[in-house]
Amino acid sequence: MMLIQVINEYQFMGSQGKFPPIMCAMDADHPQLACNIDKNDDVYMYCLACSYKLKPGIALYSAMLDRVKGLK
Repeated sequence: MMLIQVINEYQFMGSQGKFPPIMCAMDADHPQLACNIDKNDDVYMYCLACSYKLKPGIALYSAMLDRVKGLK
């Protein structure tokens, strides 16, 4: 089960320069991706400037979790 808190923490730490945050794949000038939960309780990330959406897989989520845990 993916926790939205982990992804939010990863993006927050990324915005502080600890490591690169997940960004929009459509335009490098767009802000980092925000995250939300859909009606099926699945976590997804989306761009605030366009319609780009990303549903992280287990490999990406595990990498985020490892980095967040490694800095705490």
